[in-house]
Amino acid sequence: MKDILLLCRKHTSMIGTNIGMVIASVVICTAVCVSTRESAFECFEQSKVVLFAYVMAVLWTGFFNTLLVYNAHKTYTEADFGNRHYAPIQYLVAVVMIEAILCAFESVISSFVFYSFFRGEYHSLAIVTGSFIIDFILSVFFITFSSMCLGMLIGILFDYKHIAISIPFILVIQLLFSGGIFDLPKGDVLNAIAKLCISRYGVGALGALLDMNSYPFSLSSVYPIQQPYYDIYEPSTGNVINCWIRMLLLGLQSLILSYILLSHRAKKVSR
Repeated sequence: MKDILLLCRKHTSMIGTNIGMVIASVVICTAVCVSTRESAFECFEQSKVVLFAYVMAVLWTGFFNTLLVYNAHKTYTEADFGNRHYAPIQYLVAVVMIEAILCAFESVISSFVFYSFFRGEYHSLAIVTGSFIIDFILSVFFITFSSMCLGMLIGILFDYKHIAISIPFILVIQLLFSGGIFDLPKGDVLNAIAKLCISRYGVGALGALLDMNSYPFSLSSVYPIQQPYYDIYEPSTGNVINCWIRMLLLGLQSLILSYILLSHRAKKVSR
């Protein structure tokens, strides 16, 4: 435990980087809210765009929190592994503890930005805790935390040269299978891929809280069309909690893979 606390202190020495990420999250979420505010939450189509853009902004923030953490101190970290100053699990726990606190700050700030821009314009449901604001912040936290864990995994898996190549691939997959712009795929293989995407459950949780199925289609006032019902936005406690659990499990999956990779690196440098 003492080693973990020392590692936490070492990680918090990157205070400038952490403050920079909080500022970046404010800037990104503000830019998204400004660019999508026109006619927001007046119809289903525009509301879907706002939801999708906001979820991707939150995901991007969490992803980049830890993407470069390991590579930034790779030489010193692997030297410490080799000298057995601490174990990979201690390093991982320390980083996750500090980054979880950062994710909590970013979640509150990102939620406040959304609330400030769209207050009174969207439908709001208090589904799980009895408070819409708390449910919303928790959903944003789970998105941020899970994507932070994914960023950690990618940062450990690739070096600086290959991280730039991996980023577009990861983010495009999250974009395509989120259900925020395109309807979720029906095929078994594609649906399995969608279930591995944080964005899919982020859109589901926030979409349920915003009661997305209640917004009319833009053409419904002109043509008498039967509006479809999207299960992904079902405003139920079960759906929201399921989305939260799925995001946590995806984050845990990334952390387990990160631990396996770190253990392999530690064995190599200690030979």
